[in-house]
Amino acid sequence: MCRFPVLLFGLLLSSCVSWFSPDIIDPSGSLSPSDIREIKLLVVSRRDIARPIDWIQVLRAGAVRIFTGSYSYEGALSSDVRFYKRHGKWTIDESTVGLHEPITTS
Repeated sequence: MCRFPVLLFGLLLSSCVSWFSPDIIDPSGSLSPSDIREIKLLVVSRRDIARPIDWIQVLRAGAVRIFTGSYSYEGALSSDVRFYKRHGKWTIDESTVGLHEPITTS
């Protein structure tokens, strides 16, 4: 009986994560679908990173930069975060985490 809510939550979370496909900038082709899935799950688990993921840029093997959120309207929030793969798992560079409001000029 307790398993049903956990299963339902897992299905809902995975559907949210896979619904939006970000642009991938990966000239070397080093980012696997499981890497992308793991990065998406890390973003969804954090309230201090804007959503959705707009693009993922591979900086080098085991290092990516993601841009999330929007600059499209006043009051929109975005994030520019670095992730590193260590010991087979993706981790967030905490020094790059934060929500940013765009600077608007008239």
